[in-house]
Amino acid sequence: MAVAALIVSIIAAIAAVLGFWATWRSAKAAKDSAEQARRSADAADATERRERRPSLTISRSSTAGYLDDRVLYRIRNDGPQDLDR
Repeated sequence: MAVAALIVSIIAAIAAVLGFWATWRSAKAAKDSAEQARRSADAADATERRERRPSLTISRSSTAGYLDDRVLYRIRNDGPQDLDR
């Protein structure tokens, strides 16, 4: 009877170790997946910020007059969206 109890306890210990290993592996996979999702979201956010950045072209128009010290500048947005957003 004692031998049977020993065998049952050894089988129970092996089952507990295997259960712990499966749980640890699952938790590690979930943590890795969450880290990859965070990196992917960061990359998508950085790409979106780059796409929203305006590309400004500044050019000088003709001066107002020969004796005048004023100059007119034109600023044009060649970027993907309006500047008032």
